[in-house]
Amino acid sequence: MAVRKLEGSHRGQEHEALKCALDECMQLEVETMAALAENDLLRGLLAKGEKDCVYCGLPAADISKCRSGFPGCARMDDIMGASR
Repeated sequence: MAVRKLEGSHRGQEHEALKCALDECMQLEVETMAALAENDLLRGLLAKGEKDCVYCGLPAADISKCRSGFPGCARMDDIMGASR
């Protein structure tokens, strides 16, 4: 009888540990999604700026001359990502 009580107690601890792990995973997923959204925003702001392209070095005024073209240009991908 005492063994069964002990087993039941152990299962309750496992359940609680799994619940805590799931809660932590869900919180990490929320934080990851927020970080990805912030990253997209920052990359878009850089891409829309007047600085040279961080990928190919072309000046912002010459973006249409990019050898990668559109939509192959990573800078354009950054601009489009910021527009979402």
